[in-house]
Amino acid sequence: MLKISGKVIQIGTIIERGEKRFKTADFVIETDEKYPQKIKFDLLGDKTDMIKHLSVGKKIDVHFNLKGKEYNEKFYNSLECYKFD
Repeated sequence: MLKISGKVIQIGTIIERGEKRFKTADFVIETDEKYPQKIKFDLLGDKTDMIKHLSVGKKIDVHFNLKGKEYNEKFYNSLECYKFD
């Protein structure tokens, strides 16, 4: 479990995928550091409803898990948000 703070700079839309209509969404924050970083987070399944509580410019603390996987001998990482304050 990891946590980072920043200001919301972009909010995606909820997208339904596949036959089972699995939902995904994403948002981007910009950290408040000497060298600010723009970081994208993913929301999956029932967590996508949380996107309705975000607005551009809002400062939040993002709680997330770092996920990694291999597919066809390539490696992928994602930051999966599970809550924000």
